[in-house]
Amino acid sequence: MFEIVREMAGTGYNHIASVKETRPTPEAYPHYAGNYRGTPLPCLEAAEVGIPSDPLVGIPAREVHAAIDHLGRQLDTWVAWVDAKTRTPVERMRAAAAVAAEVFQRFLTIHPYLNGNGHVARFCVWAILIKFGYWPWHFCIEPRPGLPNYGEAIAQHRRGSPDALEMLILSCLRPGLARQAAPSPASPPSPASEGIT
Repeated sequence: MFEIVREMAGTGYNHIASVKETRPTPEAYPHYAGNYRGTPLPCLEAAEVGIPSDPLVGIPAREVHAAIDHLGRQLDTWVAWVDAKTRTPVERMRAAAAVAAEVFQRFLTIHPYLNGNGHVARFCVWAILIKFGYWPWHFCIEPRPGLPNYGEAIAQHRRGSPDALEMLILSCLRPGLARQAAPSPASPPSPASEGIT
């Protein structure tokens, strides 16, 4: 899917490797592992998903492959944007958190898998932040982060208000740095504000 995620998958971090051990693919459905909804396999080709609390989650199965491919291309563009446009360490940290939050939210909205979307989305956050040199100390892959307003921050971002999710991700990097990188009127533009989508 994303080259950054592929690179991270082979690193052997125990925290990342433990996810498969704690949440294995259901034994009766081995074809779920690594296959998107819409894939011509039993239970996947026409598999529609959603969550009652947020009707925006879960695009039609027939659109999943194209949406994930598009998100991968967007990620490449956003990574290049961060490398080209950030001048200071604080700008770079904020931009990396913005990219991680955007990919996280879009992946969860697409909801490409029948099982494990949250784990994969959180792994993507790890991969993106580590790519830029930041370690997400308090953003667990398993179990789901017990962070204040976690679900609400995702829902707000999905509806066009990214600040809460970006701040949540920043707060997981290193104590003290999130406050320094908080969004302000003088913040550098984000990829989305510059029309990079």
